[in-house]
Amino acid sequence: MTVSTAKQTDKEYILVEKKENVATITLNRPNQLNSISDSLAHELEKTLCEVEGDKYVKAVILTGAGKHFSSGVDLRKASDYPTRLERSHQRFGEHTSNFY
Repeated sequence: MTVSTAKQTDKEYILVEKKENVATITLNRPNQLNSISDSLAHELEKTLCEVEGDKYVKAVILTGAGKHFSSGVDLRKASDYPTRLERSHQRFGEHTSNFY
């Protein structure tokens, strides 16, 4: 079964578009080269949980807005790294392993 195109806009740093059985997740901080802040990591984790629970999604594309995918961790916002952000990265790995 396919699902029509649906866009999700309730997040500040993540865009989600579902078209048929594919979810496209876009990191949306192009002015900061899509660097991973704690807020973006939290939104990404929440989004991956939502997509993981969607029985119609069979594939996920992770991309970045603008010219760059991601420059990595936002060092200006990483004062509590490796605690909170590291846990978000670990959970991200757990979610993505479920798609294999």
